[in-house]
Amino acid sequence: MSKTKLAVLPMCLTLCMLLFTAAPALAGDLSYAFAFPNPFAIGAGQTTLTFNNLAATCTIRIYSASGDPITIIQETDGDGQATWNGTNTAGENTMSGLYLYLIESATDKKFGKFIIVR
Repeated sequence: MSKTKLAVLPMCLTLCMLLFTAAPALAGDLSYAFAFPNPFAIGAGQTTLTFNNLAATCTIRIYSASGDPITIIQETDGDGQATWNGTNTAGENTMSGLYLYLIESATDKKFGKFIIVR
């Protein structure tokens, strides 16, 4: 790969991230929804996992890799973001591992996964 192509690559990646993080959710559309940071390194000082590009109102359900429910988060303020602090519904810290999420709006669903590292 030429030096010119290598120099342009970081600019393109930055532009793509800006587009994906700024894309507004259209009336329940969850196609651009995602969770970050991934991995969620709680032991390295990260305190919240953020779900971005959400519908104005939606529900996020987080599950362990074995399918056990961990918590439910509601997005209701219309800003397209919701955060999670890494605890279950009882307020206990979750363990390191793979987690699954389901985001549901009135008209769409999106599945995803993330890793917690403690």
